[in-house]
Amino acid sequence: MARIGIVCGYDRYTDLDQYTQLVAHELAREPFDAIIVTGGFTNPDSKHSEAQLMSAVVSRHIPHALVVLEERAMTTLDNLVFGKAAAEKLFEKIDRFVVFCDAAHRVKVSILSRLILGVRGTVHAVHRAVPFMIHLLEPASIVIEAAAAVVPPLRKYVSAGAARMKGVTATFSRP
Repeated sequence: MARIGIVCGYDRYTDLDQYTQLVAHELAREPFDAIIVTGGFTNPDSKHSEAQLMSAVVSRHIPHALVVLEERAMTTLDNLVFGKAAAEKLFEKIDRFVVFCDAAHRVKVSILSRLILGVRGTVHAVHRAVPFMIHLLEPASIVIEAAAAVVPPLRKYVSAGAARMKGVTATFSRP
């Protein structure tokens, strides 16, 4: 039975390295069969995905870990759906998912983890300062992404809307 760490990326490239260092310290506390770093090309000014940037930090802190990149995610829901799909391609049986996020998104990640990963998922949050606007928009984001978690055909519209808000194009296939 495999233990999977899923690291959710956020399109705040200014402190993504610092956030990932905090997460890497948490990841190092327990063994994982794979660590999936998930985050797409969410910054129109960068040629790198969130997952690429985060994987470099995780690999530096945990050099012997199996780090898997998932580069299609535009939303927290995508992080979990695509992260789970990547894990299921690697392992026949998964005992536990541990999802890493920041404290500002903890409630949403907890709700979505229960809906997508079921009882096998737990959430670990790290603290970092986030803009007030994130806190303001988070309740609406929770409702929208939870609805898309329950009604899967809505996911592509939520992802496309998130990509548009970020100034990028979401082009990917669904798992």
